[in-house]
Amino acid sequence: MFVRLGEPLPEHLKTTSTDFMKVQRFYADAYEFFAGNVAMLACINNIRSGRKFDQLANISLSKYLETNKATRRDTFSACPQFMAATSEFDNDIRNASFHNWFFLASDNETIEFRPGGTGRLQTIKYVDYLWKCVKLFEQINDLLMVSVLFEEAVCENTVVQYPDWMGAQKRRSERESLFLVSAGFRERDPMRR
Repeated sequence: MFVRLGEPLPEHLKTTSTDFMKVQRFYADAYEFFAGNVAMLACINNIRSGRKFDQLANISLSKYLETNKATRRDTFSACPQFMAATSEFDNDIRNASFHNWFFLASDNETIEFRPGGTGRLQTIKYVDYLWKCVKLFEQINDLLMVSVLFEEAVCENTVVQYPDWMGAQKRRSERESLFLVSAGFRERDPMRR
């Protein structure tokens, strides 16, 4: 919920793990999927830049798809909207997660890892790792929505029907806001009853 509402995690928030192995690779798997599909944004960026959809500034789309996934965002770095839409894109976390260089410290609240397996020891709070996983998953969902809307707008195919999508979003936001107020993470809006 914090990710969806764009709220930072409260400083005092903590979480521990009962089975770290079940979530250890989530970020790596989600990163691979997401990085493999940001080509859609690259293609849209090509069109925005006045080029054919499959022609990047310096290489073709087929060459782009062969590049290192860690650098794929670079192609649309001049587009703040696409950079914001792909903001959770941490290659060090991906590599550590993927190659099992991720270890839960004895406090059960901190993850330790070494980029490249032998780099300088780094740490991330477990709760922050979970936030990054959720943020990356949210970006995957957003990319899916872009592809659905693109399919509907360009190909004139109705993929999904939303009878009251805006109403559902408003009700969801109100429920989440009430939860944050009741949990003490947000002040009650004096204008609301």
